[in-house]
Amino acid sequence: QAAELDAAAKQYREAVEGCRATLGARHPLTLKSLQHYGIILRRQGKLEEAARANLEALPGRREILGYFHPATMKSMHIHAYLLRNQGNFDEAASLEAELEAARRSIM
Repeated sequence: QAAELDAAAKQYREAVEGCRATLGARHPLTLKSLQHYGIILRRQGKLEEAARANLEALPGRREILGYFHPATMKSMHIHAYLLRNQGNFDEAASLEAELEAARRSIM
């Protein structure tokens, strides 16, 4: 499975670079590719790199898609998960509270 994850990480890294070059850094497909790259990194146990990738995508999603867009909220959830797994409990709890408040405001 490690070899498959390595191959997937390479493909997603190339996809992110290609999207950035052709579509721009803030294009929704670039941001989605970046988040998926972060998911692969998380599965490889590279939590710091995964958090960086997701954190790079999150502000763009907030700006381009909007704060209440499901993809933005998913990025927030993933980032809180990564923070918690890195031991950043206070920061994770703050983001989780922000996410919960956003969910309540749209319901």
